[in-house]
Amino acid sequence: MINTAVSHNIKVLVYHRIVDDEELAQKNWMCVHVDQFYKHLKWIEQMGYTSITLEDYWLYMMGELQLPRKPIIITFDDGYEEIYKLARPVLQEFGMRVVLFVLGNRNLHENEWDKKLGLPAAPLLKDRQIVELYDDGFEIGAHTLNHVHLPNLSPVNAWKEIYDSKKNLESLIKGRVYSFSYPYGAITKDIQDMVAQIGFFFGCSVFTGPPQFGRDPLQIRRLTIAGNYMGLALRLMTPYEYAEWIWWRFRSSLQSGASGDDLHHIREDPGVHV
Repeated sequence: MINTAVSHNIKVLVYHRIVDDEELAQKNWMCVHVDQFYKHLKWIEQMGYTSITLEDYWLYMMGELQLPRKPIIITFDDGYEEIYKLARPVLQEFGMRVVLFVLGNRNLHENEWDKKLGLPAAPLLKDRQIVELYDDGFEIGAHTLNHVHLPNLSPVNAWKEIYDSKKNLESLIKGRVYSFSYPYGAITKDIQDMVAQIGFFFGCSVFTGPPQFGRDPLQIRRLTIAGNYMGLALRLMTPYEYAEWIWWRFRSSLQSGASGDDLHHIREDPGVHV
């Protein structure tokens, strides 16, 4: 039986790359230096947060798991190999687990989608690394086959990108894939419906979706943690989260001319790259 006492106080963070190159961390907003990442986790621990996964939350909804007093969900998009080499040891030191959204095309070995932005090539997680992370207790989620902008595709191709990513990753880890991350934060009602029909329980966006966690499990808003953003502590404060949400609604309404009731159809914030 599903637990309907939904918690609305869970913060969901999204990282991309953890790097050991200080210059890269300063120049590229997607990159957080590993020393800074250590400080983030140290602060999260000191503030009494306990990391959980989206699968944990599903088990809570099913009445099979109790949540900690202050749960937090940490996610990574794209599946860079640096997660295994740099982030994993830090996460293990603090006893934290995360949700890793990786690509279902297991023949894709570098971040091809970043080339048009002039960003340097970076290797992606190898199959054995994904399996090892999964065996360590990290949750593996899907991020399409090829990191595509789903609303630009035909329904048939969009379905394939979503469905095959789930199928391929479940075959790889020999387990269930519960969650999906929309590349570029790009989402429409049709895309969200596909994600539900294919069997995902959770869909992670960036700016779109209700400000409170749990209101719409297929459109979860996340706090982007970037190298050049303001401090993590400020971003975890509820007033900041609501201010960000209000700003997104305002920008979306200007861009589309949509009413407040139509804003769940807005695809993505044009400044987001995830």
